[in-house]
Amino acid sequence: FRMRAEFRVWHDGDRSYLAMFDSDDPKTPIEVPAFPMGSERINDLMPRFLEEIGKSEVIRRKLFQVNFLTTRKGDALVSMLYHKPVKTEGWAEAAEEMRQRLGVSIIGRSRKQKVVLE
Repeated sequence: FRMRAEFRVWHDGDRSYLAMFDSDDPKTPIEVPAFPMGSERINDLMPRFLEEIGKSEVIRRKLFQVNFLTTRKGDALVSMLYHKPVKTEGWAEAAEEMRQRLGVSIIGRSRKQKVVLE
């Protein structure tokens, strides 16, 4: 089974979803509501992650990719990649609340910046 997965975060108005791309049509996102070849923990986190980012504009804004990494023990790390600096007012606080609700570690990354919440 797979313990690591990487998805694009696609925004369509107020709705966000996890996406991948077909090599035959690399410009059209394909929504990925579940990832059966991934670990049970990744599949559990996917809809909960989307629900969480929908609650917070400061978390959702300019988020373009998410990586899930899980262990056999059930530990999880969620890396969120941004097109804007993550060290902005309110981001760390909102991400910490999200981290606690999901029971994961979080890394926020943007160009030349990294914020780790454990």
